[in-house]
Amino acid sequence: MGSIIKIKAIHSLWYIIFGLFFFIYSCSDNDNKVENRFNPLVQGDSSAIIYEGDTLWIPQQLYCHNDDSDTWKLSNYNGAYNGGDHHVILLTWFASYWGLCQAEAPKIQSLYNQHYDEGLRVFTFGLDWGSMDCDAWGETFDLSFPILDDSYYNIFPMITDNYYIPHNVVINHEMEVVYSVGGYDHTSLVNALQSAMQDLP
Repeated sequence: MGSIIKIKAIHSLWYIIFGLFFFIYSCSDNDNKVENRFNPLVQGDSSAIIYEGDTLWIPQQLYCHNDDSDTWKLSNYNGAYNGGDHHVILLTWFASYWGLCQAEAPKIQSLYNQHYDEGLRVFTFGLDWGSMDCDAWGETFDLSFPILDDSYYNIFPMITDNYYIPHNVVINHEMEVVYSVGGYDHTSLVNALQSAMQDLP
């Protein structure tokens, strides 16, 4: 009787060890998948920004409207790597069905028109397209800056853990995030853009 109890105890112990090993392996595998999903950069790509003291490597992304090239790379706008062509970069995220995002779109276009010659570049990312597609969003609001699809949340979670939209990010010519705010505050956004553009070399 005692031997049977010991055998059962040993079997139970092996089940526990095996289950623990499987759990650890599964979690490790999932962590790797998340890391690979959010950091699919090729080695040597300079598409990095500084955000709250940390370096974030921003993945390449496919354009879906208003650009003839295939892939958006932040390094193309980094003066330290593109031959000294410095810019201030405004990134915006939106959902097409959200009224505040619809109200923001023409205002962002106006800022783009006003400050393009001063070095401003705007890129907007769709998180949820609703009944629209990428082209329809651009055509509805007559947008002339590039639009990208971030509906798989490849980039947005790197910028914020507050998913309030629209969300606007200003990056200065040193590739440092100087403004990251959910919602649309026109005055604070304009102040951040003007301050960053005044510092352009």
